[in-house]
Amino acid sequence: MGRRVKTVSKIFLIISLSLTISSACFCTSQINQAFDDLFSEVQEALKSQIDAINSESEDKLVAQINKNRDDIKDQNKVLEKLIEGEKRKVLQNTEIIFILKQIIELKNTGEMR
Repeated sequence: MGRRVKTVSKIFLIISLSLTISSACFCTSQINQAFDDLFSEVQEALKSQIDAINSESEDKLVAQINKNRDDIKDQNKVLEKLIEGEKRKVLQNTEIIFILKQIIELKNTGEMR
């Protein structure tokens, strides 16, 4: 009887292992299928976005590019005016410094009282 119990428990163990392995295989196939489904879904979403981008009218894109170019030109004009104003300030300050140096030199030489 002891041999039969050992044999039955071995058979039970083998059946249990077989079921476990087969369910693991089934689970693996489900994981693979889920991954494939997700991959397909992402791929389709990207394709539809790319198609939407490509289908936008070139006129709309060109118009946006031209608007951006014009905005940059306007900004450059403003910057040029600011630079010119700063150049005038520097020139005026340089002239003031020159005149002040002349006044100080004249005071030091005693020609100015």
